[in-house]
Amino acid sequence: MQDTKEIVGFYKILDQVSQQAQSQYAKKQILKGDLSPYLEVAQTKQAETAEAKALLDGQLSVPFMGLQHIEGLTKKVEKGLVLEAGELIEYADFLRSSRLIRQFFQKNAFIAPILAGYTEILGDFSEIEQEIYQAIHQSRVHDQASRNLRKIRKKITQNKASIQKKLEKFINHSSHKDKIQEAVVIEKDGRFTVPVKSSFKRLVPGQLIAESSKGLTAYIEPHSVSKLAEERVMLQAEESSEVYQILAYLTGLIQAQMDGIRSSMECIVELEVILARAKYSRSINGRSVPLNKAEYINLVEARTPLIEDPVPLSLTLDGRESRGLVITGANAGGKTVVLKTVTLLTYMAMSGLLVPCEEGTELAIFEEIFVEIGDNQSIERSLSTFSSHMQALATIGKKLKRHTLVLLDEIGSGTEPREGSALAIASLNDFYRKGALLMVTTHYGEVKTFAKNHPQFTTAAMDFDIEKLAPTYQVIMHETGDSQAFTIASKMELPQTILDTAKTILEDNQLPLDVKTFDPIPIQTPEESAMDTKINFSKGDRVYASEFKQEALFYELNDSGDQAKIYNDGSWKQTPPQRLKLLISAEDLYPANYDLDRLFMDYDQYKYYHDLYRGSKKAWKKK
Repeated sequence: MQDTKEIVGFYKILDQVSQQAQSQYAKKQILKGDLSPYLEVAQTKQAETAEAKALLDGQLSVPFMGLQHIEGLTKKVEKGLVLEAGELIEYADFLRSSRLIRQFFQKNAFIAPILAGYTEILGDFSEIEQEIYQAIHQSRVHDQASRNLRKIRKKITQNKASIQKKLEKFINHSSHKDKIQEAVVIEKDGRFTVPVKSSFKRLVPGQLIAESSKGLTAYIEPHSVSKLAEERVMLQAEESSEVYQILAYLTGLIQAQMDGIRSSMECIVELEVILARAKYSRSINGRSVPLNKAEYINLVEARTPLIEDPVPLSLTLDGRESRGLVITGANAGGKTVVLKTVTLLTYMAMSGLLVPCEEGTELAIFEEIFVEIGDNQSIERSLSTFSSHMQALATIGKKLKRHTLVLLDEIGSGTEPREGSALAIASLNDFYRKGALLMVTTHYGEVKTFAKNHPQFTTAAMDFDIEKLAPTYQVIMHETGDSQAFTIASKMELPQTILDTAKTILEDNQLPLDVKTFDPIPIQTPEESAMDTKINFSKGDRVYASEFKQEALFYELNDSGDQAKIYNDGSWKQTPPQRLKLLISAEDLYPANYDLDRLFMDYDQYKYYHDLYRGSKKAWKKK
């Protein structure tokens, strides 16, 4: 079976909620989507979210700090790794937030008493905070962090001044001025150097530290500062060692209090999850709704957060009086959306999210929810849509018990209607007897009849606007709907005779089997057929002769009309006219009164007949 939470879009909701959280801990916890079947737990979660929403509505902000990387930093500490200066500041911010969050909720306990009670376990780590803040400034260990570090850094400063003084003297010496590229001291790779023209680098006594990218400048540390440079390296090593000792000490303070920090962290993450739920609930105009274990569902103007501008949904299924709701109506009328909305809002309420609805809405808590929606055809397992549907029903049937909600879309569909409806009714009866609360959609008339006649089933219909030929997506309780096939067909101007016959078939179960006698169709001979398909060509038309696979000029048909005389490249040919295709008519090829006969003779022939026509004696003699 498919994952019910995936089918109805609950994971999409969780993803949107997780985006309201800062820490990875909180995001992971939200995305788990844990649901409790216990009414008290779900009610407490709803109350938590409602309190957090009240804080947000009052423009009050919980002082969360240092949450973004706290998971990774804590793992480093637990592994015995030493945190860097910037990481310690981030951790100190988190420890500070533990103290500030507790103060915040104590101050606002009258708005959020449940959440205020949670913060009682938050520890006060102000001593660790102060030690870190005093030792580190702007992600760097402060000089005052230890007496030894202060002395080392003072020596480093004096050493640097001595090197600078000697290098300035070196630069200003008259023997070096023509060799210096620029009269400045430049630090390269942690060493103080003088920029020397590359052509003079071998003439300047000192160590080559680096060269410019174009090779024009050599950065040389003169021999006169070599001793001071070595002393500087030693001092820097001492500084690094002392800084590490300070960082290790501060990290150790955190590690020593890790049990208490862990408890505070879990509390803060839980508060962060609750605030994320509240922020999302506020964004969808959610409200706290009564929850019950009596299998009573009452939706009043409820809306799914996954559809933009959804049509509000109102329906009731009281499990104390009715164990099943059968929803009918036209295709694309919103029946499937109803099932998804009921399931999604139930999941949201069970997870502590507030529900977008109006006052009067109440939802039930279930131990299991099963949903069978859509085309579950399985190519990998060679299962048809109907086979997958039956397999899903079989799987659901094995797990049913009380406090189980089952939602089935188009139950029994995908096969011959009579057999499908029989299987649908039998499945509903079996699920009902096992104690499940049922909500199904169907087109089958037999299933509608079953629901209307069963004392513990009720019906609902999806409203349909007959004038507009469009669904309104609203549920009408205690009604049955149909596919509106005849209404739609009539509006589409299907002939009334067809509609009347269809109604007779439906009402009387009588098929129109009377035989109609038709006049015989006369059979033509090939000659008659050829005459009927006579093709009209004109002299001079350019045609394509498929028999010869070439273009030619049409001349005339023979007396019987079954052969066409065509002219091509000085020769005459004959072919059936059906094998000619008109390319360009003579009317389009030649001007009016054009002598078309000249197309069918060579130049000498044409000149001879032309001379005869104008009375040439020479031509008449040849005749």
